[in-house]
Amino acid sequence: MKLASPLFRDDPRVEWLPDDPDAVEAHVRIDGTCDLVVGYHGGRFGELDAFVRRCAGDRAEIWARFTDATGANVLDAGAQLAADHARLQVYLRGHYGPDAVARAFAAVGCEAHRQLVANALALFQLQSAEMIGLELEGDRIGAAIYLAVPNRGPADVAAIADAIGFVVAALRPASDAAAQWRLVAAELLATASEEFIYVSFEPTSELRWIKIDVGPRPLALGGVIAQRLGLDPSALLATGAAHDMRLLTHLGLRFGGASPAVSIYHALR
Repeated sequence: MKLASPLFRDDPRVEWLPDDPDAVEAHVRIDGTCDLVVGYHGGRFGELDAFVRRCAGDRAEIWARFTDATGANVLDAGAQLAADHARLQVYLRGHYGPDAVARAFAAVGCEAHRQLVANALALFQLQSAEMIGLELEGDRIGAAIYLAVPNRGPADVAAIADAIGFVVAALRPASDAAAQWRLVAAELLATASEEFIYVSFEPTSELRWIKIDVGPRPLALGGVIAQRLGLDPSALLATGAAHDMRLLTHLGLRFGGASPAVSIYHALR
């Protein structure tokens, strides 16, 4: 795959990607490092499947078991290539209920807590998760699901913020994440138009992380959110400015680990 952006030219996996992806984004982290995110519609799943198998090498059987359990009849699929070249995340978009999530991750030796998934769907009044994700990094296998929560504007913001805050408060180990979320929730969720907020999390009983992604926002808001959380946004903003990322496709906030993390996404074409 050929990219006009110089951001990913040193990652050999870029050349293995199927040509002409349907979506190409840069994912810039708080330290200024940048991952590549690509998406393909479901009819091209076979191309992405071949790419993932090549990247996985002798661990390709893990990916094969995962897709056998989820099925390849997806609406679209995507991959995220980490800046350190050590991590590959793959996402499948479709409709995944609690049983489907538990079955998919059991197939690769990951626990996925069925009741946690069911409770999260009920909390956000959803029938199914919209995406399911697998992360491969060395010997580690990571699991993720993504809920698409409709935000219809000011009338919805308080209820959505409270629901997300409830989940954030359940993170393990316990942290200040719930209080940190309250500091930024209203501004992060504020929008003049309808959008989907993507609430993603590790569907295990430990619930070690949760991420909230909102739709198009100005780059400057990423800096404001980071500063409110006591983070230094200078590297993130410098990368964004250097590559003309003034209007983001989405803005993300992740809780888990020692501190929260802010990241931005920008379409490369």
